[in-house]
Amino acid sequence: YYFRYVLQREDLFGEFNAIGMVAAIIGIYLSTGLAQRFGKRNTFCGGLWISAGLVVGFSFLHGDQTWLIRVLQFAFQVAFGTTVPIMWGMIADVADFSEWRSGRRITALTFAATLFFFKIGQGTGQALTASLLQVIGYKPLIAQSPETLQGIRLMIGVLPAILFFLAGVIILRYVITQNLEHEMTAELRARRELLKLAEDQ
Repeated sequence: YYFRYVLQREDLFGEFNAIGMVAAIIGIYLSTGLAQRFGKRNTFCGGLWISAGLVVGFSFLHGDQTWLIRVLQFAFQVAFGTTVPIMWGMIADVADFSEWRSGRRITALTFAATLFFFKIGQGTGQALTASLLQVIGYKPLIAQSPETLQGIRLMIGVLPAILFFLAGVIILRYVITQNLEHEMTAELRARRELLKLAEDQ
């Protein structure tokens, strides 16, 4: 919708996606080093907030700003790409946290619950997109009204920026900091070694 009706440059859509995939791979590659330096929570939060600042720019672009579209997409996907592997690492840390606090490891349950809510989020996102298109007055395969075009601009930029920012705020409540992660890892390793020695005896 954005490329067809707002930018009127549907020919750029394939290149836009290709740039995004390459940039996301770079972001994924950078994520490990950033997480080791700043911690998973801070890197994840920073990636979301930088993504919010970048994605909002799409609301203000025009079809003749092709290089700016490419650069913004590249920078946005690098920033967001850093969050992708970190999320799964944080889920594993939650399983460790549960074992550290309670003595019971629930890795399978933790990942299953995450995937369950991930699927719910995908479905909700698709339903929300369809609902918002209806609200802004979108009608397929015709020229859109100025209000509808503005609505599409908000959906491609401002709305995702708000969600990224709020997600970053929420993740600050994630209690497993880098120091706590190191403490948990060391203590769990010591516990398992003691358990192994007890079993060997």
